[in-house]
Amino acid sequence: MRAAYRRALEAGMEVIAVMNGDHGVNLPLILYIFNPVALGAADYAWIGRVQGAVSPYEAGDPSSEYVHYIQHCKLVCGNLQQLSSFQGYVVFSRPALQRLYEHLSTVGTAKVLAGIPCYNEEVSIGSVVLKAHRYVDEVLVIDDGSKDDTARVAKKAGATVIRHEKNQGKAAGVKTAIRYAREHPFDLLVLLDGDGQHKPEEIPALAKPILYGEADLVIGSRFLDGNNGSVPIYRRFGQTILTLLTNAASVQKTTDSQSGFRALNRTAMESLTVESDGYSIESDMISHLAEKGIRILETPITAIYDVPHKHKKNPFSHGYDIVAAIFGEIGYKRPMLLFGLTGAILLCASLFLGSYAFTIFSDSGVMPFGFTVAFGILLILGMLLIVAGLILNSLVVIMSRK
Repeated sequence: MRAAYRRALEAGMEVIAVMNGDHGVNLPLILYIFNPVALGAADYAWIGRVQGAVSPYEAGDPSSEYVHYIQHCKLVCGNLQQLSSFQGYVVFSRPALQRLYEHLSTVGTAKVLAGIPCYNEEVSIGSVVLKAHRYVDEVLVIDDGSKDDTARVAKKAGATVIRHEKNQGKAAGVKTAIRYAREHPFDLLVLLDGDGQHKPEEIPALAKPILYGEADLVIGSRFLDGNNGSVPIYRRFGQTILTLLTNAASVQKTTDSQSGFRALNRTAMESLTVESDGYSIESDMISHLAEKGIRILETPITAIYDVPHKHKKNPFSHGYDIVAAIFGEIGYKRPMLLFGLTGAILLCASLFLGSYAFTIFSDSGVMPFGFTVAFGILLILGMLLIVAGLILNSLVVIMSRK
Protein backbone atom coordinates (compact mmCIF):
# COMPACT_ATOMS: atom_id res chain seq x y z
CA MET A 1 0.00 0.00 0.00
CA ARG A 2 2.88 2.39 0.65
CA ALA A 3 3.78 2.31 -3.05
CA ALA A 4 0.20 3.21 -4.01
CA TYR A 5 0.18 6.04 -1.48
CA ARG A 6 3.46 7.35 -2.87
CA ARG A 7 2.16 7.35 -6.45
CA ALA A 8 -0.98 9.24 -5.41
CA LEU A 9 1.10 11.85 -3.61
CA GLU A 10 3.54 12.20 -6.52
CA ALA A 11 0.59 12.69 -8.88
CA GLY A 12 -0.51 15.69 -6.80
CA MET A 13 -3.93 14.28 -5.87
CA GLU A 14 -5.85 16.40 -3.34
CA VAL A 15 -8.46 13.76 -2.35
CA ILE A 16 -7.65 10.07 -2.56
CA ALA A 17 -10.12 7.20 -2.29
CA VAL A 18 -8.83 3.74 -1.29
CA MET A 19 -10.98 0.65 -1.88
CA ASN A 20 -10.79 -3.01 -1.05
CA GLY A 21 -10.90 -4.82 -4.40
CA ASP A 22 -12.46 -7.92 -2.86
CA HIS A 23 -15.67 -5.96 -2.18
CA GLY A 24 -16.12 -4.56 -5.64
CA VAL A 25 -17.03 -0.91 -6.22
CA ASN A 26 -20.03 0.76 -4.61
CA LEU A 27 -20.10 4.33 -5.95
CA PRO A 28 -22.86 5.65 -3.64
CA LEU A 29 -20.82 4.65 -0.60
CA ILE A 30 -17.64 6.18 -1.98
CA LEU A 31 -19.39 9.46 -2.82
CA TYR A 32 -20.97 9.59 0.62
CA ILE A 33 -17.58 9.65 2.35
CA PHE A 34 -15.87 11.56 -0.48
CA ASN A 35 -17.92 14.73 0.06
CA PRO A 36 -16.96 15.59 3.69
CA VAL A 37 -13.25 15.23 2.83
CA ALA A 38 -13.52 17.19 -0.43
CA LEU A 39 -15.42 19.98 1.37
CA GLY A 40 -12.84 20.14 4.19
CA ALA A 41 -15.14 18.83 6.92
CA ALA A 42 -12.79 15.93 7.66
CA ASP A 43 -9.25 14.80 6.91
CA TYR A 44 -10.36 11.25 6.31
CA ALA A 45 -13.56 9.22 6.41
CA TRP A 46 -14.24 5.54 6.06
CA ILE A 47 -16.93 2.90 6.15
CA GLY A 48 -16.47 -0.10 8.37
CA ARG A 49 -17.31 -1.64 11.69
CA VAL A 50 -18.71 0.74 14.29
CA GLN A 51 -19.51 -0.56 17.78
CA GLY A 52 -20.03 -4.10 16.55
CA ALA A 53 -22.18 -3.17 13.54
CA VAL A 54 -21.17 -3.87 9.96
CA SER A 55 -21.40 -1.55 7.01
CA PRO A 56 -24.56 -1.82 4.87
CA TYR A 57 -22.44 -3.08 1.98
CA GLU A 58 -21.10 -5.94 4.09
CA ALA A 59 -24.59 -6.68 5.33
CA GLY A 60 -25.88 -6.86 1.74
CA ASP A 61 -28.30 -3.98 2.22
CA PRO A 62 -27.10 -0.97 0.14
CA SER A 63 -30.35 0.90 0.81
CA SER A 64 -29.61 1.25 4.56
CA GLU A 65 -28.96 4.64 6.10
CA TYR A 66 -25.23 5.06 5.44
CA VAL A 67 -24.81 7.74 8.06
CA HIS A 68 -25.15 5.23 10.91
CA TYR A 69 -22.08 3.36 9.71
CA ILE A 70 -19.77 6.21 8.74
CA GLN A 71 -17.05 7.68 10.94
CA HIS A 72 -15.82 11.20 10.22
CA CYS A 73 -12.69 12.10 12.21
CA LYS A 74 -10.04 14.77 12.13
CA LEU A 75 -6.57 13.27 11.77
CA VAL A 76 -4.66 13.22 15.04
CA CYS A 77 -1.51 11.34 16.04
CA GLY A 78 -3.41 8.81 18.11
CA ASN A 79 -5.45 7.75 15.06
CA LEU A 80 -2.47 6.62 12.99
CA GLN A 81 -2.82 3.03 14.11
CA GLN A 82 -6.53 3.10 13.26
CA LEU A 83 -5.79 4.58 9.86
CA SER A 84 -3.27 1.88 8.95
CA SER A 85 -5.64 -0.98 9.74
CA PHE A 86 -8.83 0.21 8.00
CA GLN A 87 -11.21 -2.10 6.17
CA GLY A 88 -13.46 -1.31 3.21
CA TYR A 89 -13.58 2.18 1.67
CA VAL A 90 -11.48 5.11 2.90
CA VAL A 91 -11.09 8.66 1.58
CA PHE A 92 -8.05 10.75 2.56
CA SER A 93 -7.21 14.38 2.18
CA ARG A 94 -3.72 15.00 0.83
CA PRO A 95 -2.28 16.13 4.23
CA ALA A 96 -3.76 13.06 5.92
CA LEU A 97 -2.31 10.66 3.37
CA GLN A 98 1.06 12.42 3.51
CA ARG A 99 1.21 11.98 7.28
CA LEU A 100 0.10 8.36 7.07
CA TYR A 101 2.65 7.58 4.34
CA GLU A 102 5.50 9.12 6.31
CA HIS A 103 4.46 7.28 9.44
CA LEU A 104 4.11 3.88 7.77
CA SER A 105 7.47 4.37 6.07
CA THR A 106 9.07 5.03 9.44
CA VAL A 107 7.40 2.02 11.06
CA GLY A 108 8.39 -0.23 8.19
CA THR A 109 12.09 0.69 8.46
CA ALA A 110 12.44 0.70 12.26
CA LYS A 111 15.23 -1.57 13.50
CA VAL A 112 14.33 -3.62 16.57
CA LEU A 113 16.70 -5.38 18.98
CA ALA A 114 15.63 -8.02 21.49
CA GLY A 115 17.84 -7.92 24.61
CA ILE A 116 17.81 -11.00 26.84
CA PRO A 117 19.78 -10.82 30.12
CA CYS A 118 20.13 -14.36 31.50
CA TYR A 119 21.97 -16.56 33.95
CA ASN A 120 22.17 -20.37 33.65
CA GLU A 121 19.41 -20.69 31.04
CA GLU A 122 20.83 -23.33 28.68
CA VAL A 123 17.56 -25.30 28.81
CA SER A 124 15.30 -22.50 27.57
CA ILE A 125 17.44 -19.83 25.91
CA GLY A 126 17.61 -21.57 22.51
CA SER A 127 13.84 -21.63 21.98
CA VAL A 128 13.47 -18.06 23.27
CA VAL A 129 16.07 -16.81 20.79
CA LEU A 130 14.53 -18.70 17.86
CA LYS A 131 11.04 -17.36 18.62
CA ALA A 132 12.25 -13.79 19.19
CA HIS A 133 14.06 -13.79 15.83
CA ARG A 134 10.69 -13.86 14.07
CA TYR A 135 9.80 -10.39 15.35
CA VAL A 136 13.09 -8.46 15.58
CA ASP A 137 16.13 -7.66 13.46
CA GLU A 138 18.66 -9.00 15.96
CA VAL A 139 18.63 -10.94 19.23
CA LEU A 140 21.24 -10.05 21.85
CA VAL A 141 21.84 -12.44 24.75
CA ILE A 142 23.74 -11.10 27.77
CA ASP A 143 25.20 -14.12 29.56
CA ASP A 144 25.73 -12.85 33.10
CA GLY A 145 28.51 -15.22 34.14
CA SER A 146 26.57 -18.44 33.62
CA LYS A 147 28.16 -21.71 34.76
CA ASP A 148 26.38 -23.76 32.09
CA ASP A 149 26.25 -23.65 28.27
CA THR A 150 23.90 -20.67 27.98
CA ALA A 151 26.28 -18.73 25.72
CA ARG A 152 26.98 -21.66 23.38
CA VAL A 153 23.29 -22.57 23.00
CA ALA A 154 22.34 -18.92 22.36
CA LYS A 155 24.99 -18.58 19.65
CA LYS A 156 23.85 -21.77 17.93
CA ALA A 157 20.29 -20.39 17.93
CA GLY A 158 21.52 -17.30 16.08
CA ALA A 159 21.93 -14.75 18.85
CA THR A 160 24.69 -12.21 19.32
CA VAL A 161 26.19 -13.01 22.74
CA ILE A 162 27.93 -10.70 25.20
CA ARG A 163 29.33 -12.53 28.20
CA HIS A 164 30.05 -11.12 31.65
CA GLU A 165 32.95 -13.01 33.16
CA LYS A 166 31.25 -13.06 36.57
CA ASN A 167 27.65 -12.76 37.68
CA GLN A 168 26.79 -9.08 38.19
CA GLY A 169 23.01 -9.16 38.50
CA LYS A 170 19.97 -8.27 36.41
CA ALA A 171 20.75 -4.55 36.24
CA ALA A 172 24.16 -5.18 34.67
CA GLY A 173 22.56 -7.25 31.92
CA VAL A 174 19.95 -4.58 31.19
CA LYS A 175 22.62 -1.86 31.06
CA THR A 176 24.71 -3.93 28.66
CA ALA A 177 21.69 -4.39 26.37
CA ILE A 178 20.91 -0.66 26.43
CA ARG A 179 24.54 0.24 25.75
CA TYR A 180 24.67 -2.15 22.78
CA ALA A 181 21.43 -0.73 21.35
CA ARG A 182 22.77 2.82 21.72
CA GLU A 183 26.03 1.95 19.96
CA HIS A 184 24.22 0.37 17.01
CA PRO A 185 21.47 1.81 14.76
CA PHE A 186 18.49 0.36 16.62
CA ASP A 187 15.29 2.37 16.98
CA LEU A 188 13.73 0.06 19.55
CA LEU A 189 14.96 -2.28 22.29
CA VAL A 190 12.70 -5.00 23.68
CA LEU A 191 13.84 -6.56 26.96
CA LEU A 192 12.64 -10.01 27.95
CA ASP A 193 13.75 -12.88 30.18
CA GLY A 194 15.61 -15.92 28.94
CA ASP A 195 13.78 -18.48 31.09
CA GLY A 196 10.72 -18.64 28.82
CA GLN A 197 8.45 -16.70 31.16
CA HIS A 198 7.79 -14.08 28.49
CA LYS A 199 6.22 -14.93 25.14
CA PRO A 200 8.23 -13.54 22.19
CA GLU A 201 5.07 -13.52 20.07
CA GLU A 202 3.89 -10.62 22.24
CA ILE A 203 6.84 -8.45 21.16
CA PRO A 204 4.74 -6.68 18.46
CA ALA A 205 2.18 -5.70 21.11
CA LEU A 206 4.89 -3.95 23.14
CA ALA A 207 6.51 -2.37 20.12
CA LYS A 208 3.33 -1.02 18.52
CA PRO A 209 2.65 1.97 20.86
CA ILE A 210 6.25 3.11 20.40
CA LEU A 211 6.26 2.64 16.63
CA TYR A 212 3.01 4.61 16.41
CA GLY A 213 4.42 7.49 18.44
CA GLU A 214 2.25 6.95 21.52
CA ALA A 215 4.95 6.08 24.08
CA ASP A 216 8.70 5.96 24.73
CA LEU A 217 8.63 3.08 27.22
CA VAL A 218 6.06 0.30 27.15
CA ILE A 219 5.78 -2.15 30.06
CA GLY A 220 4.16 -5.54 29.65
CA SER A 221 1.75 -5.86 32.58
CA ARG A 222 0.61 -9.18 34.01
CA PHE A 223 -2.22 -7.44 35.83
CA LEU A 224 -4.17 -5.79 33.01
CA ASP A 225 -7.30 -7.26 31.38
CA GLY A 226 -7.71 -9.93 34.06
CA ASN A 227 -4.41 -11.66 33.32
CA ASN A 228 -3.41 -11.84 37.01
CA GLY A 229 -5.16 -15.19 37.42
CA SER A 230 -2.09 -16.88 35.94
CA VAL A 231 0.23 -15.33 38.54
CA PRO A 232 0.83 -17.43 41.69
CA ILE A 233 -0.82 -15.90 44.77
CA TYR A 234 2.41 -15.32 46.69
CA ARG A 235 3.95 -13.60 43.67
CA ARG A 236 0.83 -11.52 43.13
CA PHE A 237 0.97 -10.34 46.74
CA GLY A 238 4.68 -9.49 46.56
CA GLN A 239 4.35 -7.75 43.19
CA THR A 240 1.43 -5.69 44.47
CA ILE A 241 3.46 -4.46 47.46
CA LEU A 242 6.47 -3.63 45.29
CA THR A 243 4.28 -1.80 42.77
CA LEU A 244 2.64 0.27 45.52
CA LEU A 245 6.08 1.26 46.83
CA THR A 246 7.31 2.04 43.31
CA ASN A 247 4.25 4.22 42.70
CA ALA A 248 4.99 6.06 45.95
CA ALA A 249 8.53 6.79 44.70
CA SER A 250 7.51 7.78 41.17
CA VAL A 251 5.27 10.30 39.46
CA GLN A 252 4.24 7.51 37.06
CA LYS A 253 1.67 4.99 38.34
CA THR A 254 1.80 1.45 36.97
CA THR A 255 0.11 -1.88 37.64
CA ASP A 256 3.20 -4.07 37.22
CA SER A 257 6.39 -2.21 38.09
CA GLN A 258 8.49 -5.39 38.27
CA SER A 259 7.78 -6.70 34.79
CA GLY A 260 11.01 -7.33 32.89
CA PHE A 261 9.17 -7.52 29.56
CA ARG A 262 9.36 -3.96 28.25
CA ALA A 263 10.27 -1.92 25.18
CA LEU A 264 12.22 1.35 24.92
CA ASN A 265 12.86 3.71 22.04
CA ARG A 266 16.10 5.66 21.60
CA THR A 267 14.76 8.63 23.56
CA ALA A 268 14.15 6.42 26.60
CA MET A 269 17.46 4.58 26.21
CA GLU A 270 19.49 7.77 25.96
CA SER A 271 17.64 9.29 28.95
CA LEU A 272 18.30 6.32 31.25
CA THR A 273 21.26 7.05 33.56
CA VAL A 274 20.39 4.97 36.64
CA GLU A 275 23.08 3.26 38.71
CA SER A 276 20.85 0.42 39.89
CA ASP A 277 22.05 -2.99 41.01
CA GLY A 278 20.14 -6.26 40.85
CA TYR A 279 16.40 -6.47 40.25
CA SER A 280 15.61 -2.93 41.38
CA ILE A 281 16.41 -1.80 37.82
CA GLU A 282 12.74 -2.24 36.83
CA SER A 283 11.47 0.15 39.53
CA ASP A 284 14.33 2.61 39.07
CA MET A 285 13.77 2.74 35.32
CA ILE A 286 10.17 3.84 35.81
CA SER A 287 10.86 6.54 38.40
CA HIS A 288 13.93 7.97 36.62
CA LEU A 289 12.38 8.10 33.16
CA ALA A 290 9.05 9.45 34.42
CA GLU A 291 10.86 12.39 36.02
CA LYS A 292 12.44 13.21 32.67
CA GLY A 293 9.09 13.38 30.91
CA ILE A 294 9.40 10.05 29.14
CA ARG A 295 5.98 8.76 28.06
CA ILE A 296 5.23 5.42 29.73
CA LEU A 297 2.39 3.05 28.85
CA GLU A 298 1.44 -0.48 29.86
CA THR A 299 0.06 -3.23 27.67
CA PRO A 300 -1.30 -6.61 28.83
CA ILE A 301 0.92 -9.68 28.54
CA THR A 302 0.66 -13.32 29.55
CA ALA A 303 3.41 -14.67 31.80
CA ILE A 304 4.34 -18.36 31.91
CA TYR A 305 5.43 -19.67 35.31
CA ASP A 306 5.91 -23.33 34.45
CA VAL A 307 9.53 -22.79 33.39
CA PRO A 308 12.66 -24.89 34.13
CA HIS A 309 14.34 -22.48 36.58
CA LYS A 310 11.55 -20.79 38.47
CA HIS A 311 13.70 -19.06 41.09
CA LYS A 312 17.39 -18.25 40.85
CA LYS A 313 17.21 -16.24 44.04
CA ASN A 314 15.31 -16.65 47.28
CA PRO A 315 12.02 -14.72 46.85
CA PHE A 316 12.34 -13.12 50.29
CA SER A 317 15.89 -11.86 49.76
CA HIS A 318 14.89 -10.81 46.23
CA GLY A 319 11.97 -8.80 47.61
CA TYR A 320 14.08 -7.35 50.43
CA ASP A 321 16.69 -6.06 47.99
CA ILE A 322 14.05 -4.34 45.86
CA VAL A 323 12.22 -2.87 48.87
CA ALA A 324 15.50 -1.54 50.29
CA ALA A 325 16.32 0.11 46.94
CA ILE A 326 12.83 1.61 46.65
CA PHE A 327 12.95 3.00 50.18
CA GLY A 328 16.32 4.53 49.39
CA GLU A 329 14.80 6.12 46.31
CA ILE A 330 11.84 7.45 48.32
CA GLY A 331 14.17 8.81 51.00
CA TYR A 332 16.27 10.56 48.38
CA LYS A 333 13.46 12.05 46.28
CA ARG A 334 10.57 12.33 48.75
CA PRO A 335 12.05 12.59 52.25
CA MET A 336 8.84 13.88 53.79
CA LEU A 337 7.01 10.79 52.57
CA LEU A 338 9.54 8.43 54.18
CA PHE A 339 10.79 10.32 57.25
CA GLY A 340 7.70 12.44 57.84
CA LEU A 341 5.25 9.56 57.54
CA THR A 342 7.39 7.28 59.72
CA GLY A 343 7.74 10.04 62.28
CA ALA A 344 3.98 10.66 62.30
CA ILE A 345 3.34 6.95 62.90
CA LEU A 346 5.79 6.92 65.82
CA LEU A 347 4.17 10.04 67.27
CA CYS A 348 0.73 8.42 67.10
CA ALA A 349 2.12 5.30 68.79
CA SER A 350 3.73 7.42 71.51
CA LEU A 351 0.47 9.26 72.16
CA PHE A 352 -1.36 5.97 72.45
CA LEU A 353 1.20 4.61 74.95
CA GLY A 354 1.24 7.92 76.82
CA SER A 355 -2.54 7.97 77.21
CA TYR A 356 -2.51 4.33 78.33
CA ALA A 357 0.22 5.07 80.91
CA PHE A 358 -1.70 8.11 82.16
CA THR A 359 -4.87 6.02 82.51
CA ILE A 360 -3.02 3.46 84.65
CA PHE A 361 -1.49 6.26 86.74
CA SER A 362 -4.86 7.92 87.31
CA ASP A 363 -6.42 4.62 88.37
CA SER A 364 -3.62 3.26 90.57
CA GLY A 365 -1.44 6.25 91.40
CA VAL A 366 1.58 4.32 90.05
CA MET A 367 3.29 5.38 86.84
CA PRO A 368 4.03 2.29 84.70
CA PHE A 369 7.77 2.45 84.01
CA GLY A 370 7.86 0.45 80.75
CA PHE A 371 5.01 2.28 79.04
CA THR A 372 6.36 5.65 80.17
CA VAL A 373 9.85 4.98 78.81
CA ALA A 374 8.41 3.69 75.51
CA PHE A 375 6.25 6.81 75.29
CA GLY A 376 9.28 9.07 75.71
CA ILE A 377 11.47 7.18 73.22
CA LEU A 378 8.80 7.06 70.51
CA LEU A 379 7.92 10.71 71.07
CA ILE A 380 11.54 11.84 70.63
CA LEU A 381 12.16 9.57 67.62
CA GLY A 382 8.96 10.70 65.93
CA MET A 383 9.79 14.38 66.36
CA LEU A 384 13.37 13.85 65.16
CA LEU A 385 12.19 12.04 62.02
CA ILE A 386 9.65 14.74 61.18
CA VAL A 387 12.27 17.47 61.62
CA ALA A 388 14.76 15.46 59.51
CA GLY A 389 12.08 15.05 56.82
CA LEU A 390 11.40 18.79 56.76
CA ILE A 391 15.10 19.65 56.48
CA LEU A 392 15.80 17.07 53.77
CA ASN A 393 12.69 18.09 51.85
CA SER A 394 13.87 21.71 51.89
CA LEU A 395 17.24 20.59 50.48
CA VAL A 396 15.50 18.62 47.72
CA VAL A 397 13.43 21.67 46.77
CA ILE A 398 16.54 23.89 46.75
CA MET A 399 18.52 21.43 44.61
CA SER A 400 15.65 20.97 42.16
CA ARG A 401 15.56 24.73 41.50
CA LYS A 402 19.24 24.90 40.57
